[in-house]
Amino acid sequence: MTAVLVIGAGAIGGTVAARLADAGHAVAIAEPWAGHAAAIRAEGLRLTGVRGDLCAAVAVYDWAPGEALDPGLAALRPEVAILATKSAMTAPAVALVAAVAGPETDVLTLQNGIHEDQLREALGARVVGAVTEIGGYVEGPGRIFEARRDGGFVIGELDGSRGARIERLGRLLDAVAPTTVSADVRANLWSKLTWNCMMNPLCAVSGLGQGELWTNAGTRRLTLAVGREAMRVAAAQGIELAPLDFFGVDLPRLLGAGAAQRRAEAETVEIYRAQMGKTTSMSQDVAHGRATEIDAINGHVVGIADRLGLEAPLNRRVVELVHAAERGAAEPRIEVLDELVTDAEGVR
Repeated sequence: MTAVLVIGAGAIGGTVAARLADAGHAVAIAEPWAGHAAAIRAEGLRLTGVRGDLCAAVAVYDWAPGEALDPGLAALRPEVAILATKSAMTAPAVALVAAVAGPETDVLTLQNGIHEDQLREALGARVVGAVTEIGGYVEGPGRIFEARRDGGFVIGELDGSRGARIERLGRLLDAVAPTTVSADVRANLWSKLTWNCMMNPLCAVSGLGQGELWTNAGTRRLTLAVGREAMRVAAAQGIELAPLDFFGVDLPRLLGAGAAQRRAEAETVEIYRAQMGKTTSMSQDVAHGRATEIDAINGHVVGIADRLGLEAPLNRRVVELVHAAERGAAEPRIEVLDELVTDAEGVR
């Protein structure tokens, strides 16, 4: 049995917490949404969806960043701390880990974006790289719907080593979903980031579903161009993208050139023909007037590009368009992408 602290019990954190508790681990949750915490405390953490139903009893603590910690939360000494908050709450989540973690506590983040270096700067070598490929949504206080049957995790040491710790964490996450240990987790992190750059914001500002984005020739061309910009920023850091096995997408081939690229593009279009109307989490955020994670996704690519003296004009414009949608200054519609589709003609 492992003592685990999950920070944020949204779709990802809630799924992880419930399934780890169901497997017999000692799970505690730090939750900023008081109504969610109250429901979990009263009725358990309930999962429904494609993998069946369960109700897990977990310890849950109200957590209000900037305020004094609940004494029970402050007294925890977890063996593993898992960050599963929105990206905007990374800094207070790191502060919470620093307050409760012991020197042997292992730390990983299942958030969108790449936060490992930020965590490592604050918390040291305890931080492990992790890529999340499970999905779902919060149905209401205390209730999570699991939307993917075939997802999993990829984890790895940031220095590429492979020892007892990463094997132990892999076995732990196997209780949630199949987990692969990678010898180059930075490649996996940048591959997932690149895919998110391609999918999340373009659906959000256009109102298109994922299938519509891929089956329209113009928006597909734009999607690939946004991905190629991100791939170049990764390459400038010595990072080669890896296939996205859980999506069935060979990303390096898809963003490459020649006959292999055309085959990968045709394969991807066929995958997404079956996903007409399927939205993204960023689309849902825009629709409900919530802040998005655009700054941690395309904004991360732009920030690294600026630091390296590279150009990333498509990703930069995508960030601007999503912020406009957040403010309500632009309604999601396909015409929003017209300017970018034209600009993408020059990106190969």
